[in-house]
Amino acid sequence: MSPAAVIEFAIPEISLRDFDTRKNQIAADLDIACHGIGFFYLVDHGIPQELIDEAFTLSKKFFDEPLEEKEKYLLGPNNQGYSAFGGQVLDRKRKVPDSKEAYNILMLPNNSAFESPHHPLFREYKLLIQRFGDSAMDVVYKIMRLLALVLDVPENTFVSLFGGKDGSHNGTFRALHYPPVEEEEVEDELENGVIRCGAHSDFGTLTVLFTEPDGPLGLQVLSPLTNKWEWIPSKPGALLINISDIIEFETRGYFLSTLHRVAPAPGPDRRRRRYSIAFFTQPDRTTIIKPIRGSKRLDNFAMEEAKRAKMEREVKKARGDSATFVEDVVRRWKKAGTENIADGGITVQDWIQSRVNGTYNFA
Repeated sequence: MSPAAVIEFAIPEISLRDFDTRKNQIAADLDIACHGIGFFYLVDHGIPQELIDEAFTLSKKFFDEPLEEKEKYLLGPNNQGYSAFGGQVLDRKRKVPDSKEAYNILMLPNNSAFESPHHPLFREYKLLIQRFGDSAMDVVYKIMRLLALVLDVPENTFVSLFGGKDGSHNGTFRALHYPPVEEEEVEDELENGVIRCGAHSDFGTLTVLFTEPDGPLGLQVLSPLTNKWEWIPSKPGALLINISDIIEFETRGYFLSTLHRVAPAPGPDRRRRRYSIAFFTQPDRTTIIKPIRGSKRLDNFAMEEAKRAKMEREVKKARGDSATFVEDVVRRWKKAGTENIADGGITVQDWIQSRVNGTYNFA
C-alpha cells in the first residue's frame, strides 16, 4: 500500500497572512478547525525556516550521541531531560511502551530552565532553544487571542493563564526521534503491539508540532468525524497545531483535544527515521483552570450537549451518567490520576504533574 493511497483525511489549513486586517476571517477558520477536528496546519506563521532547521540539526546531533552519554541526563519528575526508548507509556489503555526517545527542556522565563542539569549540546545552544521557544509562543499567543474572539470573551482570556503578559510562559521544547520499524508489514500489527507513540491527548493548552518537510508518515489522528485513525502528512512550510486538554476543559468541550498517536507508516516510510519537535504550552503552574463563563456560544453549546446527552440516555447510548461535558471530563481527569478536582477547578501544577507521573515510571 502506497502512502498516497491512505491519505484521505484533510486537516484544515489556516494562514496568518495580513493578521491585523484578517482577524475575523482567521478566527472563523479557527472555529471550524478547532470545534470540528482540533487540529490544523498553520502557514504564514512568521517563524524563520532557518531557525527550525537549526533546531532539527541540534536534535539529530543529540540523538546520535551514545546511549550511555544520553542516559546521564535522564528525565525526572520535573519533566526535564532524556526519555529513553520504552521509557514512556502514553496509551494508558493498551499499556505498550512507546518506541521513541525524547529530550525535554522546560521553557521558563529568564532562561531559568537551564539551571537544571542538561546535556552539553543543549547548554551550548540554549540561546537558539530560547529563540525557538519565544517564536513558537508568539504564534501561540496570536492563536489564543483569536480563540477568545471566536467565543466573544475578553481577548486575554487564554493569554492571562500565562501570567497575563507575553514572554511569561511555561512551554516545553521536546525533541523526538522514532527509529525505523523493522517488523514485516501485517494487517494487525498495531493490535500486536507495534507502536511508536501510544494514543493520547496532550496535557496543556496548545501544541505546536514541527516536522521535516520530506519526513515520513507516522502521525495519526482519531477523527471525530469518522472515528477512524487518519494519517496526517508533513506539509512544507506549515506548522501543525492542536488543541490540548486544558483548553478543551475550559471551553466545556467546544474546542476538541483529539486523540492522536504515531504508528508504523505504510510502505517504505516505515523503514525511515522520523524526527519531530513538539512545543507544548502550559500556563503558570499556580493558575486554577476551570470552565469559562460569560460566553453565549459556550452556554448554547452546553445546552445543546445536555439535550443530546439526555436523548442518548433515553436510548441507552449515553457516556456514563453525566449530563454535561464538564462532569464527563472531570471523571476522565480523575481516572487519569488526578483526585483533587473540586467544582471543575484544578491547578495547572496538579494537572500536569498527574499526567507526567501517569506516563513515566520514575525510579
